Amino acid sequence: MKKEHLLEKELILEEITMKSDELRRRALDNRENTLKIADRINKFQGEIKKLTKKRMALISELSMFQALSLKQEQKISELKEN
Repeated sequence: MKKEHLLEKELILEEITMKSDELRRRALDNRENTLKIADRINKFQGEIKKLTKKRMALISELSMFQALSLKQEQKISELKEN
């Protein structure tokens, strides 16, 4: 009876060990995937920042051209009035 009980416990221990090894392996795989995803997110955020700066520079340039255009229109109107 003791021998059967001991064998049963050994089988349970073996099964638990196999399942815990599998869970450990899956956790490590998931950690690697998480790191890869985090790296991609960081790269995308860097690209977004770069594109945002570029867009802001273009908006500023457009504003300058609009102001210049308005100024030129005013000069043309003044010249026509004279």
